[in-house]
Amino acid sequence: MIVMLFFGKRRRPFSVTRDPELRNKEFLTVSGHSEDWIPGGSVVNWGTAITEKFDFIVFLHIPQPIRMERLQKRETERYGAAILADPARKEKSEVFLEWAKDYDEVTGIATRNIKAHREWLQHQQIPVLEINGDFSTAERIVLILNRLRLL
Repeated sequence: MIVMLFFGKRRRPFSVTRDPELRNKEFLTVSGHSEDWIPGGSVVNWGTAITEKFDFIVFLHIPQPIRMERLQKRETERYGAAILADPARKEKSEVFLEWAKDYDEVTGIATRNIKAHREWLQHQQIPVLEINGDFSTAERIVLILNRLRLL
């Protein structure tokens, strides 16, 4: 059995950081219920207590124009007319989108960026599969399964 670890729906915005000690404790508790699990998202700086449990890493990178288009669409779906009517909501969306854009540009707005992820990946002692591009979920699964067959 494979368990997906996403920790459910976020109750607070991404801009509000979570206590790392509590996050790691929850992660270790949930992952301890199964031998097979897949965490979703960035785990850079989560510490070796987490990463030493990994057998394989998949790094997904979607080109900036596509990612930004999707994020803009998500912001519009989430907040709709509030982005236009509420100056504070509009500013929050603009700040978020600038932060997200900086993932690839690495100007200093975002500390979780492509440079930090690539540096982290270089220090991993387990197999890493990089999937760069706009692939469908089915295409990604095929790439991952093909790589797993080689391990």
